[in-house]
Amino acid sequence: MPRRRFITIGRLTATVVVVGIIAVVAWSQKTPEAYYQGHSASYWLSELLGANQGLARFALAADMANDTAQPLPSTDRGPGLALEAFANMGTNADPVLVAALVGRESPLMRLYRAAWARMPTSIQQHLPMREQPGMLRMEAVIVFERRAPTQPMPDLYAMLKEPDSDLRLAVLDATRNRAANASQLPLLILAARDPDMRVRSEVWRRLGRMGALADDSIPTLLKFCEDSNPDVRQEAAWALWNITGKTNIAITVTESVLSQRQDANSRHKMAYHLLMMGDSAPFFVTTLINSLTNSSAGDRAIICSFLGQIGPPAAAAIPGLRKALQDPEPEVRRRAEVALSRIEPEHSATNSP
Repeated sequence: MPRRRFITIGRLTATVVVVGIIAVVAWSQKTPEAYYQGHSASYWLSELLGANQGLARFALAADMANDTAQPLPSTDRGPGLALEAFANMGTNADPVLVAALVGRESPLMRLYRAAWARMPTSIQQHLPMREQPGMLRMEAVIVFERRAPTQPMPDLYAMLKEPDSDLRLAVLDATRNRAANASQLPLLILAARDPDMRVRSEVWRRLGRMGALADDSIPTLLKFCEDSNPDVRQEAAWALWNITGKTNIAITVTESVLSQRQDANSRHKMAYHLLMMGDSAPFFVTTLINSLTNSSAGDRAIICSFLGQIGPPAAAAIPGLRKALQDPEPEVRRRAEVALSRIEPEHSATNSP
């Protein structure tokens, strides 16, 4: 046998042995598993999205080693059955889900992944492949989101202490359907300072839903109402109003941001917020009037509705709304008619059959 080939085979054998040792050690230290239909929670987690069968092979190999697994027909696998499995395992599957949400893995597992990636395909096929932590985290979020409201949840909010934006966002996504309580407020306030706008926005929405229970977050929100980023100011102002019910700062900040924004979606969102706050100031009414000439019929129709909700204080919009009665789009004409009847009661009487 040529020396070069001998060396290659030797290195490959050594690599396989090392990988095997790593796999055995890693699995001996793995998170306690719950089982459903003979398969572990890790197996079902990998089956949830159906896109990464490598971990399924990895988890299945461990199941087989415990003499617990029964191969399932391929037609039975998929997201639906995986969610059913977690519903049946209940809180017993939480250790695996929490570990996936945290997204950390041991140095041994990272070494195993790196070694596996360098192997020939013919050998990879006989060794389990570890799924990426990011995918596992996504799958854990889906399971927690789908959990029945009557089923208890682990204390995921405690993870908000970690200065990890992706982890915080995953925790917030996983608990989206669960109302926060007063004991979790300090952790939410901590996450409200996260550098990632996605995290801050979701935290502020959650604080807004808490209402007066989130009073302790007011100093933080007031600080962000002065932020240089208009999106930050707008989200903070909306949360502040939901918590306090006071409009002085919230309306001023939102009107300021509205004057800077050009895209229709953002303007509609802020207009809706101002309507909810009860704003009928001339600036707001004038801004809406100027939008009646928007090139989008859908936008014109929405603006007519907004003006109608303001009512008589939007009297300055009457000329523009009368013009909108001649709009080529029927829905714009209809909403303009409704708005005029709310702003100018005489219009309804004059135009009644």
